[in-house]
Amino acid sequence: MQITEEQNSGRYVITGYGKGFIIVNEVSYQQNLIISPQEIITDWIIESPGDISFSQIQVIENWQPEIVLIGTGENQVFPDGDLMYQFMKQGIGC
Repeated sequence: MQITEEQNSGRYVITGYGKGFIIVNEVSYQQNLIISPQEIITDWIIESPGDISFSQIQVIENWQPEIVLIGTGENQVFPDGDLMYQFMKQGIGC
């Protein structure tokens, strides 16, 4: 495995993760989040990954991301086809 030093100018950086949690800037979270380098939304409430719709994550449209990573926990769950289509229309990888 090649290791490369990452230079990150964002305010929010994922610094770790494990079963049931993610660490952002050395703070552990155990709830659903939306994270960008400049913003973190900690009050995002969904019941399951299958419930994610484009309207629920439309906030990221203004961020103009190149890619969206959707963490679904212990089991891999693919996003709804409509959500994937919306990402593709905007040139966002998922």
